[in-house]
Amino acid sequence: KELLDLYKENKPVFAVIYGRRRVGKTFLVRELFQDKMSFYHTGLSPYELSGKKIMEQQLTSFYSSLVRYGSKGKKVPSSWLEAFDALINLLEEQDADKRQVIFIDEFRQAVKQQRRFV
Repeated sequence: KELLDLYKENKPVFAVIYGRRRVGKTFLVRELFQDKMSFYHTGLSPYELSGKKIMEQQLTSFYSSLVRYGSKGKKVPSSWLEAFDALINLLEEQDADKRQVIFIDEFRQAVKQQRRFV
């Protein structure tokens, strides 16, 4: 109910959902906003990645999500600042009158190698 109330507000809202693993946080957001999502991305687990190019792999995955949602960017971002700039460009190209929901799942995993970013 609280998430839907936030969605109905007539102003930008930043909501962080946190809690123990495997309790349904992702399922909840996907069910509530499945037809309202302007952008969705899941950070890769560093345990599944190998080598020293973890950030590069995370950025490549983020770029794939951008493309899936219609980004016209032609290159993989080289930093998280570039990545979020590309996300802003994508969102600005979408319907400005429509409420936008951006869901970044496992965000801490995605930026784990750049602790100063968070």
